[in-house]
Amino acid sequence: MALVQPCLGLRQTLRGRLQGAAWSAGLGLFPGMSATLAILLLLLGALGSGVMGLGFVYVKESVPRSLAAAVGFVNLGVMVGPLIQQPLLGAVLDHYSIAGFQGYSKAGMTTCMLILAVWVASAIAALAATRETHAQARYAD
Repeated sequence: MALVQPCLGLRQTLRGRLQGAAWSAGLGLFPGMSATLAILLLLLGALGSGVMGLGFVYVKESVPRSLAAAVGFVNLGVMVGPLIQQPLLGAVLDHYSIAGFQGYSKAGMTTCMLILAVWVASAIAALAATRETHAQARYAD
């Protein structure tokens, strides 16, 4: 599947991100759903995780070769997300924790899922602001 994904284009990526946002929002908005449905939605959401490789292809086609550091910014984005998300989600879960209970409350998990849905929505907005390259470099080498 990883070999096929670069050929799918950015429109496919946008569709995958929209699906991921819908699944995250669904898990956040309906905390009473069955565990089976939640696991199914999480597994379906994981199918879109391979699209990160398209970022490298898009940068290669969108900037002149002399700006090779642009690929470094793609890697930076991949690292900054977890760097910010993990402490933020941990703080939210700690805020909603129940005294004497080892685990996390539904309110905390719901809030975390909504934060992730907003994160995905911001990625969708950024993706929508880009232009399709049609596998052609915008700049001559």
